[in-house]
Amino acid sequence: MGENISVIDQIMSRHSERCAESVNLVASENRMSGAALAALGSDFAHRYAIPLREHRPREIWDYPNQTAARELENVVQEQACSLFGGGFANIRPLSGNNVAGIILSGVVPAGGRAVTVPGWAGGHFATPALCTRLGIERFDLPYDCTERCLDLDATARLACDFRADIVYLDASMLLEPYPVSELRNLFPEDVPIVYDASHVFGLIAGGEFQDPIAEGAAAIVGSTHKSMFGPQKGIVVTAPGWPRLAKRIDETVTPLFASNPHVHHIAALGIALEELAFAGTDYAEAVVANAQRFARTLESEGIEVLFGPGGRVCCHQVFVRLPTEGVTSDAEQAMLNLENAGIHVNGVNLPFRAGQGLRIGISEITRLGFTSDEIRHLAETVATVLTGSAEARDVRESVAEIARRRREVYYTLQCHIPPHLAKDLSGGIRSQLTTSN
Repeated sequence: MGENISVIDQIMSRHSERCAESVNLVASENRMSGAALAALGSDFAHRYAIPLREHRPREIWDYPNQTAARELENVVQEQACSLFGGGFANIRPLSGNNVAGIILSGVVPAGGRAVTVPGWAGGHFATPALCTRLGIERFDLPYDCTERCLDLDATARLACDFRADIVYLDASMLLEPYPVSELRNLFPEDVPIVYDASHVFGLIAGGEFQDPIAEGAAAIVGSTHKSMFGPQKGIVVTAPGWPRLAKRIDETVTPLFASNPHVHHIAALGIALEELAFAGTDYAEAVVANAQRFARTLESEGIEVLFGPGGRVCCHQVFVRLPTEGVTSDAEQAMLNLENAGIHVNGVNLPFRAGQGLRIGISEITRLGFTSDEIRHLAETVATVLTGSAEARDVRESVAEIARRRREVYYTLQCHIPPHLAKDLSGGIRSQLTTSN
């Protein structure tokens, strides 16, 4: 009797084979550890987690066998508060977009006003649509396009013109930390500044980007799978001293956005938070150093890189303008050319610049322990494909060779620092970067 083979298994197998010979430079993605992946396949994947009576509407009945799920939720909330300086955490949201809906509908009253990052400065595409649907009047934070940073003088005038209900720092494309302390001084003290940290959660946990809550943000929110290497989920951490905000968010999450928070994802998130507490400092420092190395190599190859004020890359994202003399000025075609070379990036409308470009993320290759030489080689390969000086098929094997060599996940509880990088790391990543560039 013949063995039945699942079509789904075949698709997943082909995907795994493709990934094994490719390098992922998508800024919105990362790699979970084996321990976090195992949590996704645990029995929690089959179970509900119902909030305690005081945290749920009376219409929601309790479920049995809740002891472990509730203990898990409490522990992970405490981990999140500890890492990000919070007074309260809600880990029930299912995604970053889910969080955006929770924040805007739960914090801003009907007919209220939200001040957010404009799309041309990197603001998230979903915010305007959500505000329109919820009847929220939205105002752009003023940016200085030339300097690629917030215009604080114009923001001060905006803060005086009307009373906002929220300042929502919702950029998905960041070149520089926000001036949170300065914003806190410009808006009334009871107007919450909510910081979307979807892209930089992992760097903030490692002390490498900024500390939004310590600088005056009322909440730090977003997805958990970008520079943070957790599962695809959402999280909200509110600052101490904002209990009413925390309560409104709590009441909005359940029942409006998540009755069942996917307990297996909470478990995987908890493992990622443990790993960040253990190895996050070295990981975050390595990510930024590697991003700077990648950007400078691209620049040396004639590719225009969008640096933040001060001419530096401050996080895991590297934005590049497509070369005018290259094989294509279309970002989608450039993305496909690189994909044919085994390198995955995504096309974007460039922040602060007219036209298309590419966003390159360094988090995943850092977690896989890529060396400085391998990172330079990848950047050089990207440049040759973009300029047309090499065909994708001519460089694919060298990319695949690196990918096959780097499959182990580091910065975990089991393996803190990649052994082959330990010597460099012991001397300080920053000093290594300075001498190598």
